Amino acid sequence: MKKYFIAAMIILLFGLLTVCSYADGPNVNGDFEYYYDEELKGIVIESYIGEETEIQIPGSIDNKPVVMIGEFAFYENYDVVSVQIPNGVKEIGYAAFSYCYSLETVKIPNSMEVIGNYAFYDCTSLNNVTIPNNVTLVGYYAFAYCESLTNIKLSDNLEWISEGMFYGCINLKTVTVPKKVIGILAFGFYNCKSMTSLKLSEGLIAIYDHAFSWCESLKTLTLPKSLLGIGDYTFYGCEGLKTLTFSDKVEWIGVSAFMNCKGLTSLTFNNIFTEIEEDAFWGCSALTSIKFPGVLTRLGDGAFIGCDALKKDVKDQVLRFNPEAMRKLTDDFEYKYDEELKGIVITEYTGSAEKVYIPDEIDGKPVVMIGESAFYGDIYHVYISNGVKKIGDSAFSYCENLVSVMIPNSVTEIGEYAFSGCKNLSTVNLPDKLTKINDCIFWNCWRLKSITIPNTVTYIGVLAFSDSGLINIVIPKSVKEIEFGVFWNCSNLISVTLPEGLEYINHSMFNGCSSLKSIKIPESVTEIRTFAFYECFSLEKINIPEGVVEIGERAFKGCELLPEEIVEKILAIYPEAFD
Repeated sequence: MKKYFIAAMIILLFGLLTVCSYADGPNVNGDFEYYYDEELKGIVIESYIGEETEIQIPGSIDNKPVVMIGEFAFYENYDVVSVQIPNGVKEIGYAAFSYCYSLETVKIPNSMEVIGNYAFYDCTSLNNVTIPNNVTLVGYYAFAYCESLTNIKLSDNLEWISEGMFYGCINLKTVTVPKKVIGILAFGFYNCKSMTSLKLSEGLIAIYDHAFSWCESLKTLTLPKSLLGIGDYTFYGCEGLKTLTFSDKVEWIGVSAFMNCKGLTSLTFNNIFTEIEEDAFWGCSALTSIKFPGVLTRLGDGAFIGCDALKKDVKDQVLRFNPEAMRKLTDDFEYKYDEELKGIVITEYTGSAEKVYIPDEIDGKPVVMIGESAFYGDIYHVYISNGVKKIGDSAFSYCENLVSVMIPNSVTEIGEYAFSGCKNLSTVNLPDKLTKINDCIFWNCWRLKSITIPNTVTYIGVLAFSDSGLINIVIPKSVKEIEFGVFWNCSNLISVTLPEGLEYINHSMFNGCSSLKSIKIPESVTEIRTFAFYECFSLEKINIPEGVVEIGERAFKGCELLPEEIVEKILAIYPEAFD
């Protein structure tokens, strides 16, 4: 996976960069803090300080028009249910409504022109949105993780579907891409697993990496005549797709573009195609017929691995061109049948390939588990077939060259130490049915910079991410328990979002996180345990909730940049917190 995805956990960091300031503090009008912006010639709503659940934003303040909802204006407001934005407002700022978990409806006026990055990120109750036609830009991850969103009307004047715009909108069913859209950027509709139909614009030129990965219910897809290219993993795991015809202008499709599209039965290439990339149709087990391009100059390794239903003449044609395009997978594994699991358990990888594919069945029986310590040695990339349910303890432990792992949503359990010591692991996804992140899963994964924790996870185990390269992390509200030392010695960690409902900051949770500058402690926290922020040398900003009654020994030792009032508050609770 390319480094497109910067998770929403950077929101707090960007908040520190807000450009507008005031010498005497913000102005207040009723339940709103605000300021006048000379450049915009109007009022910017800075924050909402009221307690109402149904909010009507005023159209003017001090006889000046309200023109913008500012950055973070309603950020983490867990009570607001509905918002009406008045006509005249032209922009919704960065993360303005992020983490408004109860927000169900928002009325966006016809005057709106820009919806900023992360504007409605993780508004899990938001169910219906109309974006008016004056809107020309919707920012990165603007509606990501809006899990209740079932349909959306997009502005006719959009030219791009931005990166991650609808990432993880698992109940979004139908989408019509406006006619002016020329590109769908990376992760645009990633894991929109309820989407059944998609109408693409006739002016569309390119669809980028992972744009529709795991849209497993997508059944119909017509590629427009204007389309020139399809990125890596673009339709990965779209198991509902049946047929595919490439229009006359399509020149390229990326690596693994249609990997694991298990429902795909037929392919028709146009005559300008000359190359089929690696793993392009790996795991398309129902594929029976292919109409190849007129001149094929390259057929990548693994392009049709697992396509065992291909007609004999087609299969022979593929094998003549490149035998590695359909290499048999089961030759590289030792395995056993497990009566309890009712399927095959991979016990050992015996091959020498840098890129490893876990098959969905062996000897006609489903592969259900990757066993304990099954992998070691010089593997670089692993693709796991949908159907595998469990990854055993230490399954990939100390595979030091491992760079990427693609885990299907069928996996419900990942064992302890599964990827520990994988120093070069930089790309891995956690499946959306996972409930526990077990002990030391990503311990010592130096190159792992970011990871998305699904909203199904309730528990994070001991040292789960310790000594990793994480820079930002968002822990979803579903997480109720975080064990000892989860982020111990994550020296690159800059920002963290913790869930409301968390009762304590556990022992050594952020011990040695020397780059961590700010953190917001949930109001539900009553205890900060020993060594929690030990040697967080860069920590400058933290809140101590009123409910905190206990702080452990050396919880803040080395935190010398904290403001005096916070230090005094900590010392009042436990005098030895800095010793």
